[in-house]
Amino acid sequence: MADKGFNAVLSLLSSNQNQQAYEAAGMRFIHVPLDGEVEPEDVPEILARFDEAMDPPGATVLVHRDLIDDTVVGLLGAYLLHSSLIEDRIVATSVIQEIAGRPLGPEGRRLISDHSALG
Repeated sequence: MADKGFNAVLSLLSSNQNQQAYEAAGMRFIHVPLDGEVEPEDVPEILARFDEAMDPPGATVLVHRDLIDDTVVGLLGAYLLHSSLIEDRIVATSVIQEIAGRPLGPEGRRLISDHSALG
């Protein structure tokens, strides 16, 4: 799968059903099962797993989930702040909405807006 442009998979699926296939293809597999609603207090642990997926520097990660919903988009926006790629919450929200090609609802926005509480 590295020939597809990525070398790690961050799975947000509730099960690890694809783990063997990814590993057989030589991919690193990081599993963060997201069952139900993600609470702001869960975000630091999830972002730590994003960091793990992005190591070593220059890694290209496929984020795998059934839907690209507000939770996924909000977590990606929170990662922009967490990784210091963007330092302003409003700018991070705007950028992630542009990437997603749609407005971000309250579920996703609260994951980004609570970044300041992440430490």
